Amino acid sequence: MVVKWVGKKDVVVIKRVVGLPGDQIQLTNGVLYINGEPVEREKIEDFVDPSGERLTQYVETLPGGSQHRILERSDNGPLDNTGVYVVPADHWFGLGDNRDNSMDSRVLGSGGDPPPIGYIPPERTVGRIVYRLRPNAAWLVPPSSVPGLS
Repeated sequence: MVVKWVGKKDVVVIKRVVGLPGDQIQLTNGVLYINGEPVEREKIEDFVDPSGERLTQYVETLPGGSQHRILERSDNGPLDNTGVYVVPADHWFGLGDNRDNSMDSRVLGSGGDPPPIGYIPPERTVGRIVYRLRPNAAWLVPPSSVPGLS
């Protein structure tokens, strides 16, 4: 999902929706849990980013069978072990695929630099991803560069 990053002028980010209203979301040792059930992840070849850093890469399978790749530096980072988040009504819970380098719904609250993403209400969504040019790209796009968005 493409989301407006409130507090970051002209910035949209991409987050994978993993939680719907009422869902309980938690990460334990880097593993995503949805409603108390661990989400399957299978280790595949390492990913080497443009700086040469080697990251562990997994294929994660969400309930319903949707698969995608995620990256992990470790399973003990600051956001790899969380409490349980209960997704409020009319919101979604989004995670970045580069789990240890993502500002996403695991960071709640207000203020800060950069400000947190938090739970995602529908009015902050811009659209959904239908095609990606390259996997795990670390880039932000100003809304002015997205046709129809200003």
